[in-house]
Amino acid sequence: MLRVSWRVHPSIPLRAARIRLVAILVGAMLMLAAAGTFLLGDDEEREIRALPAEQRRALYQRTVENLKTICDPAPGRSVREFCRNQASLALKFSECDDDCRRTARRHLSLPRP
Repeated sequence: MLRVSWRVHPSIPLRAARIRLVAILVGAMLMLAAAGTFLLGDDEEREIRALPAEQRRALYQRTVENLKTICDPAPGRSVREFCRNQASLALKFSECDDDCRRTARRHLSLPRP
């Protein structure tokens, strides 16, 4: 009868070998999860980064302007979802500074209509 041993080396106790095996498996799963997150990450954010600088700047300015003119100080129920979408989009720009993030987060925290 063939007996399978979990020991990597005969001098390593069985418990230590199991702990090592579990640690390796957990590490491999974490690496796969990180790779999946990176590869399947936000396509919209990647597309924004790929825009030519002038188009990117115009889109960012228009998005922030929408947040300030249409959505502030508090959007009506009819435009609340539009404002949430604009806020989400604004946060995807690296140009979004502290004021932009504060405004966007405020709109994202409002209850859905």
